[in-house]
Amino acid sequence: MAAVREPIVSSAVLARRRIEPGYHRILVPVADRSAALAAVDLAAKLATPRRSAVTAVHVIEVPLDLPLGWELPDEERDAHALVEEARAVVESYGLSFNGRAIRGRSAGPAIVQEAARRRVDVIVFGFVRRRHASLRAKAFGPTVDHVLRHAPCRVMLAAAPTEGRR
Repeated sequence: MAAVREPIVSSAVLARRRIEPGYHRILVPVADRSAALAAVDLAAKLATPRRSAVTAVHVIEVPLDLPLGWELPDEERDAHALVEEARAVVESYGLSFNGRAIRGRSAGPAIVQEAARRRVDVIVFGFVRRRHASLRAKAFGPTVDHVLRHAPCRVMLAAAPTEGRR
């Protein structure tokens, strides 16, 4: 039985179809401030050509021994402050912004679920490069690892500048 081959589509054919590059819906998980702002800035740059909306989401991880609705005022305050910083970056590009804090047991599955619910085209993660990470250390934590494995869309990683190298 012969293998079925995908047709090769040239750039000229794509141009005739008027396919524009870019993303319509972009999701940025925000947690660590410097990493999050690097990701939000990249997301805004990606959104600019199409004037797309950028959504920032912070997952408040609720411990298993507490109900999901349990009040965590410090975490909620920090989440809203970070989302508002993301709003300022996105709006400085003249783009529309959606931001929210969501609750979940683990950030990875909550981000994947939010991406599926919003039918996003790309998730943009920020991360901080570690200068002296051991060779055995994982490059990313469990949240990024889970999203990379289970996301219903593309995932981009934006490295924040390392300390002293801005």
